[in-house]
Amino acid sequence: GDLIFSEILYSSYELNGEFIEIFNNSSKTIDLNTCIMGITDKNNKINYFKPINLPFSILPGEYIAFTKDIDKIKKYYNYGKYNIIENPKILAIPDDGRCLYILNQDSIEIDKFCYNYKLYPEIIKNIKGISLERNIKCNNNEWNCCSFIVGATPGLRNSQECDNVIMQDRIDLDKNTFSPDGDGIDEEITFKITFNNPENICNAYIFNSSGILISRLLNNTIVGTYN
Repeated sequence: GDLIFSEILYSSYELNGEFIEIFNNSSKTIDLNTCIMGITDKNNKINYFKPINLPFSILPGEYIAFTKDIDKIKKYYNYGKYNIIENPKILAIPDDGRCLYILNQDSIEIDKFCYNYKLYPEIIKNIKGISLERNIKCNNNEWNCCSFIVGATPGLRNSQECDNVIMQDRIDLDKNTFSPDGDGIDEEITFKITFNNPENICNAYIFNSSGILISRLLNNTIVGTYN
């Protein structure tokens, strides 16, 4: 469809901190005021609502997230400043798993997504604050767990997104060693991790010059395709 679900956070840290994100999968600008959404209740009945009641355009390739309380988003996540819409009247997103729908102005279903905890990798014991992301450009449009480093990406490119280009998994460092001793020289090190496929599990360690373990930076942490 022209509009598709791209990310959902249904188990948030705080009440009303959930969000639904959509993506303009077309080559045209779409007025979201013509869009209708639906969510099933516990009896599998679809309840519909308008995510926005004012003219608001979503550009081709753009992400827009809807939430009841934008302050709950700002508190925990990096977010697209102009790509978050707050609407206290949108329906709640229950934790126990439901189905979401997008309908166009002719009430024709253009996308559907049914979420539940089984979409997360088994290694995850606590999904609170961690979103599900759709891999739009590759990986057969499958849904993946968001990188634990960011937790969620409301209104931004998804952490598990790839560019549909085969590339090598790699780690790049801006220097080989660093010395956080307060003298202002080589205090920090920056490393970039790139993966060809989503939902990679990483472990990262810091050793001193004698090979003694100082810190475990990542511990079986799910990371994104670009970190």
